[in-house]
Amino acid sequence: MYIKGSVFAVEEDVVIVLTEASDFVVLKKKPGLTLGQEIEFQKSDIVKPSRNKTGLIPWVSVIGAIAALFIISLLYLHFSVHDAVYAYIDVDINPSFEIEINAEDKVLEAKALNEEAQILLQESGIKLKPLKEALAEIVKRSKEHHFITSGNENVILISGSLNENHKEYRNTKGKDEKLKGLLISVKESIEKLQEEHIKPKVVKISPEKRKLAIQHEVSMGKYYVFEKAKEQGVGVTLEEIKKSDMAGIVKKVDVKDFLQIENFSEWNHYVEVEVYGE
Repeated sequence: MYIKGSVFAVEEDVVIVLTEASDFVVLKKKPGLTLGQEIEFQKSDIVKPSRNKTGLIPWVSVIGAIAALFIISLLYLHFSVHDAVYAYIDVDINPSFEIEINAEDKVLEAKALNEEAQILLQESGIKLKPLKEALAEIVKRSKEHHFITSGNENVILISGSLNENHKEYRNTKGKDEKLKGLLISVKESIEKLQEEHIKPKVVKISPEKRKLAIQHEVSMGKYYVFEKAKEQGVGVTLEEIKKSDMAGIVKKVDVKDFLQIENFSEWNHYVEVEVYGE
């Protein structure tokens, strides 16, 4: 049985390999092996460390130091990516996703918020794509998996919130306008797919409201719908909303009350939640 891994360090007589199982192992150095090279080896190829004159196993300390460096690098990468996230875009069909984008509107990460979304994200290849292309791919795959069907009304709710930890968030000038523009642009891009049975709606959510959605383990859009349902006295639980597709939800909740806006001049007034739709 072969083990796969990448060459993590090259020493004089040996190489240190990081396996797919995240283990560090030592192999005898072979000609042509280079840093970062992906290799396959057998368990019998692993060099068993021998004790030196001091009674210590020399490679244990080396591997330990490299492992520590590796962990530090991962932590640095995690926080760097977190700071790079400009905004969070949630998509609800019934598959529900959270998409992290940078200031250039490119996808940094896509997370499934329910089981249906996990199916669509498999091999979707939307990472690092422009947001509009990523959403077009999601719509395409939703049709292929029959989450979107012709002959029925399919509502796609897209909610967006700025990352309050991003450096640009502190620059109050124009930050909301950019997000509003992005959401309207996203809505138009879905409309340009010329799918008559698809009705996109877009919602702008404050960072505070996003935190509440996270606490309740639901997308920003569906949590917003839940709050509006309570305001309207609609007897629907958050669990029901979590499991429902958007077309089903809007039959229970008065969508015109909160998903439609006729006077776009209201953009000049920042509110905690703003909604734009047909």
